[in-house]
Amino acid sequence: MRVRVAISLTLVAIASAQACASGPTQEDHRQALIETREAWGRAIAAGDVDEILAVWTDDVVIFPVSEPPARGKEAVRQYMLRNRAQGIRPRVMPTDIVAAVAGDIAYVVGTHDWVNAEGEASMPGRYVTLWRRTTEGEWKCFLEIHSPDAA
Repeated sequence: MRVRVAISLTLVAIASAQACASGPTQEDHRQALIETREAWGRAIAAGDVDEILAVWTDDVVIFPVSEPPARGKEAVRQYMLRNRAQGIRPRVMPTDIVAAVAGDIAYVVGTHDWVNAEGEASMPGRYVTLWRRTTEGEWKCFLEIHSPDAA
């Protein structure tokens, strides 16, 4: 009887150790992405270009509506500064955040519009962002695609 109890306790201890050693769960990755996305949203709302750029990979590609793609952080910076100089700011609202099966790729789907210098919303649409989890465990956006709503 004591042997069975000892074996059972040993098996429970091994299973517990393996569960603890397995690392973050899919839900942990999803929550980290949500937190990163929320911080990014605050940076967008504040117009903080450097904080916005910090969330993108160096090789990010953005496909804005009715414009050529912006490839790389410097091209994205120029795109953002050009819009700001015209008084145009993005407003984004994520509607779905999904961490993919592998746990290191995820996507966010949402809606957007642009706010002009007078504070009026224009050009409503949708967006998809693709995210990659770095070896340091941070989520970085590497692709952003915008699509206008049907007229």
